[in-house]
Amino acid sequence: MIKASFNDVGFLGDVELLDAKFVPFFVEARTDVYTLALYLDQYQQTLLLDPVFLRYVCLSLAAKLNDAVANTQPMPLKERVARALRRFEVGDTISDLGQRAKNLNVSNRQLLRILKVFCEEGVLVHEKKGVYRLLRKP
Repeated sequence: MIKASFNDVGFLGDVELLDAKFVPFFVEARTDVYTLALYLDQYQQTLLLDPVFLRYVCLSLAAKLNDAVANTQPMPLKERVARALRRFEVGDTISDLGQRAKNLNVSNRQLLRILKVFCEEGVLVHEKKGVYRLLRKP
């Protein structure tokens, strides 16, 4: 039996619940997940009338929108890389640096400079060419 509270559960589909025609977000599961799909036609009105559930949906959506806005603001490269590193768990390895540099819209050289700074700060350790291990969250 799975025991969870709303605080333990990540909610996807909040935008679809409120307006199924407007879906600007995509998600990627980085850990094992359980999914539950509810048909909007059947359950939308019931869910929208539940104040506890609706509050959770609003908080979840607000957090996602805040993150989306923060990602559109110009920020230093070190902070962009730190945000990307926060998605990993301590102990995870980071590789495929060419693709990561492309995702951050920087050159490989720029990314390597920032990774070296994080190594000096004890956030990462350089294991071998192109592979780093996260020691702590930045």
